[in-house]
Amino acid sequence: MNLDRTGINFLKQVEGFRNRAYLDIKGIATIGYGTTVYPSGREVKIGDICVPEMAEAYMLHDLDIFEAAVNSVLDTDPIYNAQGELLAHSPTQNMYNALVALCYNIGEKAFKRSTVLRRVNAFTRIDRRSIEISFMMWNQITVIREGVARKEVSPGLAMRRKKEIELYFS
Repeated sequence: MNLDRTGINFLKQVEGFRNRAYLDIKGIATIGYGTTVYPSGREVKIGDICVPEMAEAYMLHDLDIFEAAVNSVLDTDPIYNAQGELLAHSPTQNMYNALVALCYNIGEKAFKRSTVLRRVNAFTRIDRRSIEISFMMWNQITVIREGVARKEVSPGLAMRRKKEIELYFS
């Protein structure tokens, strides 16, 4: 599968466009729609600028990586029980769009070992509550206070996860 126009527009909306490089929540130089490394392989540097057309080209290049990651591990077959009853249908386009958006945000390594993927590939693919919980596991950031690293809920990530959940079930 590949992201469709709905998925691309969704990703652009949740990432937001920034024409000047900035440090993201993890301190990584980022530009456009979440690009950290240009198609040339050069890392984004503070001071870099881009226009929306360049940012979309960067994002589409990045999407090749994340689509490949999702496609390599997503079970796209319907799941049946021993009696032949359908337990879970093949992922819909919007399910796929939401999973790629999540992968784009958390990275391919994290996605491949995520509870989201395990639940989607299991019979719980259509179990809304189970999927919601697994998406919301990715709403935290690491904050260092007084030399101690702690996980805290990020309101921005929590909102993004809710939007990904809505897309997944639309």
